[in-house]
Amino acid sequence: MKCIICLQERPPSDEHVIPDSVGGNLRIKDVCRDCNSKLSQFVDGPFSQSPVVELARYALQIGGKRDKIPNPLAGVGTTNDGHKVSLSRDLKPYAIRSINASEEVDDKIQIQLTADASDIERLDEVLGKPLKKLLIEKRPEWSESKIDQEVSKVVDAAKNSKIQSSQPTVQQQWKIKFDALVPEFVKIAYECWFRQFGHSWVEGSQTAKLLREALLDTSKVSLVRVGFLCDSLPIPHSDPMKNHCIVLSGGICHIRLFTLNCTVECEEALDAFKLDTTDAVVILQDFIDGALIEKQLVDFLAGNFEHSLQSKPALEDQFTKPAT
Repeated sequence: MKCIICLQERPPSDEHVIPDSVGGNLRIKDVCRDCNSKLSQFVDGPFSQSPVVELARYALQIGGKRDKIPNPLAGVGTTNDGHKVSLSRDLKPYAIRSINASEEVDDKIQIQLTADASDIERLDEVLGKPLKKLLIEKRPEWSESKIDQEVSKVVDAAKNSKIQSSQPTVQQQWKIKFDALVPEFVKIAYECWFRQFGHSWVEGSQTAKLLREALLDTSKVSLVRVGFLCDSLPIPHSDPMKNHCIVLSGGICHIRLFTLNCTVECEEALDAFKLDTTDAVVILQDFIDGALIEKQLVDFLAGNFEHSLQSKPALEDQFTKPAT
C-alpha cells in the first residue's frame, strides 16, 4: 500500500477520517502506521483535547474509543474571594488547602488557613503538621512545647470557625486556540477528497500537495484556503446534537463537527478533481448510534424533498459562493 501522507510503500493501518474520540467511524486503510500515529498526535489530539470539543463530548456523553468521557469543567477553579477549588469529574468541589503567615507589629504572626469542610475532623494532621513546620522556621527561638501550644490554639480556633460556603461559586478560565482546531478539518477534507478521486488526486492535485504539506507541518496550515467558523449548510436531518456532516461539492469541502463549521477549498483548476452539482456528496456520521449515511447530494435531497424544498436555493448559493 502507498501511504497517502508520506507517499511511501508501507503496511496499512486503520485511519479514522473523523476521529473516533468524537464518535467517528468513517475509515480508510491508506495511511501507514507511522503517519497515523503522527496525525493522532499533532492533528486529532489537539482537536479532541480542546476545551470546546471536550465540552461538546461531555454534554453529549461521547466516550470515544476508550469510552472515557472528558469533563473540561473538572480541574482547578477560583471562588469569588480568591480561594482555589478543585472540581472532581462529577463536579464535586474541594477547597485546596493553603497556609499563609505574615508578620505583624508586636512580634505577632498572622495565620491564614484555607481548608475544605471535609477536613474538619483531620485538622490536627492537615493543619497542625504544616503549621508546626512553619512556626519552627519563623520562630526558631521558641521551644518545642511553646510551638505545640501555639499550634493547638490555632487548630482549636479553626475547628470552631464558621464554614464560609457549602456551595461556592467557582470560576474557571479557558484558553481556546482555534488555530489548533483547523488542521483537523484540513485532514478530513484531504481524506474525503482522496476517497472520491483516489491516488491520482493524491499524486496529481495541487490541492492534495498543499494539504499534505500542512498535515506534515501544521505550521503551514495558514497557506490553505480555509473558512473557519462559517455558517452551517441547511442539510435535512443534519443535527449538530446528533451527527457530523461533510459535503463535497465543486471545489469546496464543507465540514461540520458538532457546531464547528469549516470550509476547505481546492487550489487547482483541474475539473477532473472537482465535483459538479450532480456529483456532490453528503456524509452524515451519527455519533450517537454510529450510523453512517453517504449519498450523492441530489439523491439525498430528493429523498428528503419535503425537508429540503425551501433550503435547496440556499444550498446552491453556498456551493457557488467561495469561502472566505
